[in-house]
Amino acid sequence: MNTQRLFYEDAYMTEFEANIEEIISDDTGIWIRLNRTAFYPEGGGQPCDTGLICAKEYFSYDGECPRDSVQVTDVQERDGEIWHRVEMFHGLGENGVDEEIHPESLKAKGLTHQATVIGKIDEHRRLDLMQQHSGEHMVSGLIHRTYGYDNVGFHLSMDTMTLDLSGDLSWEELMDIERAVNRLIRKNLPVNIYYPTSEELKEIDYRSKKELSGEVRIVEVSGADTCACCGLHVSRTGEIGAVKMLSMQKWKNGVRIFMCCGERAENYARMLQEQNRKISVTLSAKPEETADAVVRVSAELSKVKFELTGWKYRMFDAIAAANAGKDQVILFEEDLYMEDIRHLTDKLMKTCAGYCMVFSGDEENGYRYAVGKRGGDVRPLVKAMNEALSGRGGGKTELSQGTVRAGKAQVEAWVSEIGV
Repeated sequence: MNTQRLFYEDAYMTEFEANIEEIISDDTGIWIRLNRTAFYPEGGGQPCDTGLICAKEYFSYDGECPRDSVQVTDVQERDGEIWHRVEMFHGLGENGVDEEIHPESLKAKGLTHQATVIGKIDEHRRLDLMQQHSGEHMVSGLIHRTYGYDNVGFHLSMDTMTLDLSGDLSWEELMDIERAVNRLIRKNLPVNIYYPTSEELKEIDYRSKKELSGEVRIVEVSGADTCACCGLHVSRTGEIGAVKMLSMQKWKNGVRIFMCCGERAENYARMLQEQNRKISVTLSAKPEETADAVVRVSAELSKVKFELTGWKYRMFDAIAAANAGKDQVILFEEDLYMEDIRHLTDKLMKTCAGYCMVFSGDEENGYRYAVGKRGGDVRPLVKAMNEALSGRGGGKTELSQGTVRAGKAQVEAWVSEIGV
């Protein structure tokens, strides 16, 4: 007999009573099968519910009974039955020590075959997932109606939600969809869920990723979407709150859209507002003028970098001139980027006949280096240095670069030892 699915009878049910039908143990943990459940199993692109199960005799109707309950951390459907993977609450065993979960430990909590239990769903997680899923339906439906593209991929987790389209959209077109969806959300339209007969189904224009047979569950939002779906949804669009597009990228022959709804959209907007506030304070710009301020500061920074590069190159010319005619040159310079180290080494190679070695870094983090020799092959020397000084790197015959995890004294001692 299949598990009675209470979540289809009432998607807002977060507490229910049931009987334990079976308890099994496998490599993934302890699983409990109930005769009825409001825990939604993973499926239809929607993650499972989580929460707790407690023996009815130990359940307190003040809403809490963690010590005598077990956590539901995964819910899966297998051959028509719904199984709940359970774990003990951490630190709630004797003297605060974590309890090891096994069938015998469940007995101590009254969780045995045919025991009557109370299940409690994490209602915040449930509503969040319903908001995301319902919002995704409206977005996919409007895109399909407007551009004819299909949603060929859907992923929903507690962190991200993505949908993959079979065709290309511009960001401006996606913003048009976002505005249209949010207008419909504000109308607080009903979300209708029904099971048409096979004859009625033939007359319905609905979205589906695959051919369906048997009983089909249709989720419909008037003016936005009609789709076959086994997931849980809000009853009216107003409960979605809002839809916000986050980003979009090329994906196969179409695009992948990153988006969020409901409280996630609210949190995202709050995060952006806080980031903008910090930029506003840092740049002494009005919040609505931060973009222009960033452009201005970026242009000023580019100018300063250009001028600084000119000064550095003149300094490198002076260093090369000061070392002109020397056979070997080994320099330690402060605060140089790898590009600067290579450039200085290249300058030295034009004025010196032998090895030119430039290091920059510090004693704690080691040194970046470049080694060059005009008309020579520095690779054997670089290989030996990397082996001796915990380094890594390489390059071309005349010029190589890398890093060493060694202090200045170690580098100088090694150079002296090999007689460079």
